[in-house]
Amino acid sequence: MPLKRLMIAKDTGTAITGAQRADVFFGTSSEAGIAAGLTIDPGRIVVFIPIQGARAKVLGQ
Repeated sequence: MPLKRLMIAKDTGTAITGAQRADVFFGTSSEAGIAAGLTIDPGRIVVFIPIQGARAKVLGQ
């Protein structure tokens, strides 16, 4: 089942590296571990940034 919801990135760890990569915490129970292990999805990530940051990136500032 696809995860279609707004999520907030709060993890500051180093396990997930690279551009546009994410992980989803399912919990600590054995059922959560099974669900997490079965979840493989390329997904789609949309990043919201303040307009000033977007303009600076486009204009190379």
